[in-house]
Parts: sequence; C-alpha cells; structure tokens
Amino acid sequence: MTITSSNGYRLPIDRENLNSVLNEASRKSGNPNFLNSEWDEARSNVGFDAYKYLREAGLDECSLREGIQEIGWSHIKADDESGLYFPDPDGRTAFITPLSVSVMCEGVFIVKDLAAWSPHEPNRIYTRNGSTPISKLPMRMDDEPLQVHGNFMSWLYSGREGVVVVRWHGVAARLKLISEFICRDDAVQRRLEDAFRYPYGHPVIHTVVSYHVD
Repeated sequence: MTITSSNGYRLPIDRENLNSVLNEASRKSGNPNFLNSEWDEARSNVGFDAYKYLREAGLDECSLREGIQEIGWSHIKADDESGLYFPDPDGRTAFITPLSVSVMCEGVFIVKDLAAWSPHEPNRIYTRNGSTPISKLPMRMDDEPLQVHGNFMSWLYSGREGVVVVRWHGVAARLKLISEFICRDDAVQRRLEDAFRYPYGHPVIHTVVSYHVD
C-alpha cells in the first residue's frame, strides 16, 4: 500500500507507520492540513503545570481525568483579527484541542484543524487554519439532542458531550440537519437562536444550567 502527497511523493505504508508517514508527507509537501505532528507534540507537553492550571481554573478531578486525552499544551502566537494561531516557542501558553479529524482506518487519523484556548479566557478560542466553526461531532442517535458549548471548559465539565462553537459564522449550515439542542447557558442559547434565524428557522433549544463558565 502507498500514499501520494500533494507534491507527488509516493511512500510505502502500513497500519503501524501510517501516521508517521503522513507527518513526513506533510513536511515535504507543506500542506497545512496535516497537523498530526503539532498535535502529537502538544500532547507530549502536557505535564504537572498543565494539570495544575486546569485544577486551579475549577476543573474537577473526574472531568480532568476523562478529558485529558483531548488536551495538549503549547506555546503560541495568536492573531485576534483572523482568529488564527501559530506555534511560537517564545509565545504564550495555551491548551490545544483537535477540532476536525478524519479517520482513515482503525487507529489511524489525520488532524485537519486544532483549537487553542485558555481557562482564564475560555470564550476566546483561536484555530490553526479556520476550517470549521465547531469541534468534531460526537456519535449520537438521529433523534438525540446535541449539546452545544461556548467554550472547552464547559465541554470538559459535561464529560466531553456535544460540540464547542469556535466561531458562530457558519454554525447553522454545519448543524442544519439537527433539530434539537441542549445549551449549558443562556448566552449560548441566544447565539444559537440567532445563528439559525435565517434561513433555517428555529430548532428546539433547551437550556440546562448546571455550572457556569465566565
């Protein structure tokens, strides 16, 4: 089995080395959609300081234990105008979470976008390339309401149920096939209602307030 990069590199692969081959193809082709290397590095950076930071921000031990596999730690430079961030060894620290992932086969995936965020400004979320307005959709039944969160702390508190909105433009188009939602605070409900107002009409939205993240 082989894989061809966007620059025409044909590389032999197998299930065990596919992720490393994709990373190498990414470096050779310059394709920014291959972010596996950045995600792997961010995950490897998670240590005591990151745990302590999240605990001090109010995340309980159970939520932290369950959610740590979706959290990386990196130094970044963020651009407020574009909403994008870039790795920068001299930049500020931020937590990193995958947004969009394509699964190629069991245990093999391509990270297509990442989010950078801080517990102290949880609603300020930056993305690596701006490819999606929401985090990856979870597996769910067709008639099951979808939880919608305005930040990753809320998502972690809920046991990683539902999606996080990283930008409101384009949310309705991405979620238009879902008819019922659950929001964890009134502000997210209002933003979701506004997003669906035109041209999709009003879905059923419930607000369940069990915690609050500023």
